Amino acid sequence: MGPVVLDCSVAIFWLMPDEFFDSCFLDRVVTEGALVSSIWPFEIGNTLLMAERQKRLSAEQRHQAVFTLSELPTNVDPMTLSPRLARNNGVGRTL
Repeated sequence: MGPVVLDCSVAIFWLMPDEFFDSCFLDRVVTEGALVSSIWPFEIGNTLLMAERQKRLSAEQRHQAVFTLSELPTNVDPMTLSPRLARNNGVGRTL
């Protein structure tokens, strides 16, 4: 099996007290690690802040969520840091 690619929406789903999930994917991330995009920390921070503002999380829960995610074995996918990716990002505009 290839590496797990962890999306912000999936990680946030695990942390929201009003959501329920099957833990098999989380278990795999804990044991095998996961790839995240270079903007993943910013997506996580923004999403948690919005959840706090919308009263889905308290400030304490938001801080705990950040700590919890920081303990996951994640690595930034080097392709998301590539200048080539940034150049190719405009391709859709020309089609």
